[in-house]
Amino acid sequence: MFSGFVLLCSGFIAVKFFRRKRWWLKFHKITNVVGSFLILTGVFAILIYKFTIGGQHLKSPHSYIGFFIAILTIINPFIGFLQIKGFHSSINIKKIHRISGRLLIGLMAFNIILGLFIV
Repeated sequence: MFSGFVLLCSGFIAVKFFRRKRWWLKFHKITNVVGSFLILTGVFAILIYKFTIGGQHLKSPHSYIGFFIAILTIINPFIGFLQIKGFHSSINIKKIHRISGRLLIGLMAFNIILGLFIV
């Protein structure tokens, strides 16, 4: 999951600082798709582990935040896809994608620190 976090941060850095380069969007898409895949793989590994040992699910703030992160990890690339494909509506898709991406990275950083306190 930490590798996924690093890749999402790399995609954010590409958007923030390399937007004038031709390769930024491709880099952003690749790092975020691979990062999202790694995060969701980690979530499924945790679920399998919890089912195997018979542990409780969602018993700490770390797990609740992690669940919300998993949902955002699925939704945010979809919103970005809609933005690229030119989905037009009264809702500003670009702004939602930007806010949810920043929220995702911020929550992941907070949850990593929270998880380190649990360990």
